[in-house]
Amino acid sequence: ENAEKIKELMVEQFATVENLSTAIEGKMEIAVIGILMGLITSLETAGAALSSDALTNVSSSKSVVDGGDLQRALYRCDICPAIASALRELGGHVSVCERALQAVAFLCRYSDEVKTSVCLENAKGLGMAGVCELIVGAIKRHPEDKRIIEGACDAIRCLCSLE
Repeated sequence: ENAEKIKELMVEQFATVENLSTAIEGKMEIAVIGILMGLITSLETAGAALSSDALTNVSSSKSVVDGGDLQRALYRCDICPAIASALRELGGHVSVCERALQAVAFLCRYSDEVKTSVCLENAKGLGMAGVCELIVGAIKRHPEDKRIIEGACDAIRCLCSLE
């Protein structure tokens, strides 16, 4: 664990979590969607960098954010309760619900390519925040929406560390 890098990332990511919490409190679904998309993109980019390093056994350059460090930094900035809050407060909006479910999946895995690499801290944090029950609620709220069902299945798979 790279403690210094995680501290730097925490400073950067704290603003993201703070903005997400503020947007949720204000019920600003467009802002929440934008913040979640930014979060998903950064996790996807970091995960891709991590998996390409793992597959080629090449150490990453200093300019590439390590997926594990980003995951740990987000966990320490309390991202899990913020995602749970987004699902709870704005889960009735299909776009927010879809992005929150994607965020759950990305927070629980380090990489799309290496699906067995699981961030146990975030999986536990999301579970303790009540995300499992909120996923069931999302399915009940949007039973006909294929994107929600796919997102929910992916989130459950990642929370349970299934391939």
